Amino acid sequence: MSVDKNALRTDPHGKTVEGSTESTAPVRPGFAPAPRPRKPLQTDVDFAAAYSQKLRSLWDLKRTRPSSLPLASSFDSLELRQWDDNLLVVETQRSSESRPRFTAIKLGRCLFEYFGSDLSRTLLPAQKAPKLPSGHDILPVLQLLEAAYRSKSPRDGQFTGISKDGKLLRTDILVLPISVTGNQADRFLVLIYAEEGQGGAPE
Repeated sequence: MSVDKNALRTDPHGKTVEGSTESTAPVRPGFAPAPRPRKPLQTDVDFAAAYSQKLRSLWDLKRTRPSSLPLASSFDSLELRQWDDNLLVVETQRSSESRPRFTAIKLGRCLFEYFGSDLSRTLLPAQKAPKLPSGHDILPVLQLLEAAYRSKSPRDGQFTGISKDGKLLRTDILVLPISVTGNQADRFLVLIYAEEGQGGAPE
């Protein structure tokens, strides 16, 4: 019967031990083997979700009680600067109608192109006719505004539409109610991020 030489090892006392394999390199006690190189994780960051969550966290910090609304005066223009280009500031328009009306009082730079119209200091259309002069449908914003007004709580949503170039357009909207008087939701921070996706308008 033949015996594999590698299956035999001689211990320090000259005895032969079976069933072991001879080591080709000395092992340094207490040191782990070097880790294998790993490929970097390919993680896509949803910037719209990340920035929306950051603004909502700021909104939470501004509340003095869990059930209260942040005061509009507690927000500083400098701390809102990172969202400024995509921020629409809206106030409640007093109306005898059952549904509230809203007036845009400030429009971020990126939203001029999104809406195709300068909404600054203009009354937004009612839900019965949710079209801007540019023809852009503002219904998703109006729906979230009304829901936030009635619930006095944040509302958000993601909507899919078609851009003016005929491409799919994903829009993330966050509406945060704030208060001028301290008693009711009479002003809103509306954060809007739009991103063109792959493909065109469905046939």
